[in-house]
Amino acid sequence: MRVFRHRGCSSSEGDTSISYDDATGMVTVYGETTNPLDDSYAPQASLTVKDQDGVTVASGSDYQLYDNASVGLSFEGNPGSVYTAVTNYCFHLQYWSYDNVYPYHPYYYDDWNMSSFISQNIYWPLDYLFSPPGYPEIHRTTSFLCVGKTYDSVEAAPTVQIKRNGQVIASNKTGTVIQSVSVGEKIDLTTAVSRGTPTSPSWSIPGSKVADYQTSATSGVVTPLTNLSQSSEAFDWVDGGDNRSVVYTASVNGHPYTATAKFNVKRPSVTTLDAQNSTVGIHVHFGEEYLEYGFSPSAGVDFTATTNENGISGGLYQWVQTYNESKSVHLISATTTPVCAAGHNLVISREGLDTTNPYVAGKTMNDSPKIQLTASSDLITVNDSASAWLMFNPNLSNSIWVPLKKVDWSWGGSVRHIPGDPGNFWEQVPNTTYSNPTPTATDTTSFPAWTLNVDPHTYVCQ
Repeated sequence: MRVFRHRGCSSSEGDTSISYDDATGMVTVYGETTNPLDDSYAPQASLTVKDQDGVTVASGSDYQLYDNASVGLSFEGNPGSVYTAVTNYCFHLQYWSYDNVYPYHPYYYDDWNMSSFISQNIYWPLDYLFSPPGYPEIHRTTSFLCVGKTYDSVEAAPTVQIKRNGQVIASNKTGTVIQSVSVGEKIDLTTAVSRGTPTSPSWSIPGSKVADYQTSATSGVVTPLTNLSQSSEAFDWVDGGDNRSVVYTASVNGHPYTATAKFNVKRPSVTTLDAQNSTVGIHVHFGEEYLEYGFSPSAGVDFTATTNENGISGGLYQWVQTYNESKSVHLISATTTPVCAAGHNLVISREGLDTTNPYVAGKTMNDSPKIQLTASSDLITVNDSASAWLMFNPNLSNSIWVPLKKVDWSWGGSVRHIPGDPGNFWEQVPNTTYSNPTPTATDTTSFPAWTLNVDPHTYVCQ
């Protein structure tokens, strides 16, 4: 006779793996169970793949009488989806000859009652075959005994890249290549997503930065970096700092993906800035009298900077100055330009670029503002101020000038025609002239901005 007996299944071995190939968009799954027992047991591997919503997207099984059972699946992944693979490991028993066993009745007199198997230490018969004396062969098959499972999951994540000048500098899968850049250098970044349609793009960019800065003789305009919800960005850093993380995030099928680029931003430092100033007085130039700040060879203000380039080579420096002009001239005789009668005042009050852009190239600048004292007036009052910026440009393609230092200074006073003097002679009104005792230079990331040029000095009649 042939019978089937159960030996007890106490352990199982197997493996589940799932992977996503971004190049082809395919998900590959493999499930395997090995037979840790002997040929009495037949393994089955049942492999199921579900997405993040619990929907089954692929399944398969394999059954072997003696060998290992394995299942391989592949399907096109949906970008942004997360797939989980589960392999169930099941076994059932094979039959073999079982001779000289008596009595047989526990197996055929009780109509295959489970208690018969339990009495023989068979707690879950899977497949059994008997040939009782005088009866034909009887074969029974029960369900598989599933003894374990393994899991694996993968995200069908698209590759998100940040590119600079066409070169990949960061990816959500391969990391980042640290970029060493300078303040004022144009940082032009684009992005690419390998699969799916990216939505809701956003950037996180640390530090002080601008989209652009453009200047002319009549305008200095800063364009702030405000739109951080697009797939590309172009900007210039104004301040320095190492290990800055520029983060790009976009969603694919509702799942956010992030790439992070790293930057070391170098900025020159001003190690010293020597600020000298002079006094305000009445001086004669070529026979004409002026109220003047400073007098040759001493300028009204004189600024000289020394710098540490901090690893930047080939950069340029310049000074830009804005001027806030406030003057009043009381007339004792009429003028024609502008037309203004005696007894009225010619006044000027405006702020803009001081004459040229730049005011001077290099790291040194000086200024000696003055106003001519004419016979058509008898009282002149000056209350002027200025801001001088030391600017730096890395001298690269599309780079901009950025501010390093700002020096605020001022001067002024009142002068009057000497009463009863038939000539054009003037005197200072006591206790009215002034200037900065010591102009102070401060680090700055604010740009000089203007909408006009103070030259020519256009007065109006009041």
